[in-house]
Amino acid sequence: MKIRQWVMIPILGAALQLVAFGEVAPPTGKALRHNQEGRLTNLSPAERKEVEAARQTAMQDPTVQAAREKMEQARQAFQSAMDAAMLKADPSIQPILGPNLHEELANLSPAERKEIEAARQAAMQDPTVQAAHEEMEQARQAFQSAMDAAMLKADPSIQPILDKMHMHEEPAD
Repeated sequence: MKIRQWVMIPILGAALQLVAFGEVAPPTGKALRHNQEGRLTNLSPAERKEVEAARQTAMQDPTVQAAREKMEQARQAFQSAMDAAMLKADPSIQPILGPNLHEELANLSPAERKEIEAARQAAMQDPTVQAAHEEMEQARQAFQSAMDAAMLKADPSIQPILDKMHMHEEPAD
C-alpha cells in the first residue's frame, strides 16, 4: 500500500497541475521526504541541522500529530474518491489500481499510460474528487501551520530559516 501511495501521489500531483487546481497533492512516505529535502536545498548544513532538530521536537507536539493524522485521513479520502472516479471513467484500469500498482506502472505501454492519464483527468472533473482535493489541501495547510508553530515554539531562532524555506512556495488560494 505504501508503494502505491508513493507512486500515485506524484502522478496525481501532475494531474492536479494539469487541471489547474493550483498546488500539488501532499506527498507521503519517500515522496514527502523528497519534497522536504527540496525545501531544504537552499539551506546551509547548519540551517538544515537546526530545522531538523526543531522538526523532531515539533513532531512530538499533540497538535502537530492530530493535524498530521487529519491530513493523512484527507489524503486517503481523496485517494479513494480519485480511484472510484477513475474507475467510473474507465473500468478497464481496475487491474492497474490494485495493490501492485508500482510494478504495473513500470510495465505499462505508452497507450496504457495514456488511458490512465485520461481517466485521471476525467476523475478530476468529478465534484466528489474536487471536494476531497479541497479538504486535503486545507488539511495540508493546517498541518504545515501547526508544524511551523511547533517548530518555532521549540526554537524561535529558526524563524528566518523557515522564511527562507517558504520563500519559493506558491501562495495559498
